[in-house]
Amino acid sequence: AAAAAAAAATTIIPGKEEEEIQRLRGRRGACRKPDKVWALRAYCELYEDVARELSERYPNNVRIYDMRDALNEASVQENMLRWCGFEEPVLDTRLHLNKKK
Repeated sequence: AAAAAAAAATTIIPGKEEEEIQRLRGRRGACRKPDKVWALRAYCELYEDVARELSERYPNNVRIYDMRDALNEASVQENMLRWCGFEEPVLDTRLHLNKKK
């Protein structure tokens, strides 16, 4: 039964071991149908793992930026746009569409 649960769990999240899946779930026990919170948590972790792996494997093609920095720091925005091929990026960091009044 444990082997079947582990096999079912690895088909839910490719490349994840049963222990990792249970940690993502936040509970121990039999492999049950994941709830939305668990599924979102698992998706985010899998997405981060794949992105990190791709950025390590293809550093000239994939780059990861912290979104807070990318949205708020001109130097990071300029670096990101130059990496994308913009030779002279134009930045306007004064623009805040959702600024609280």
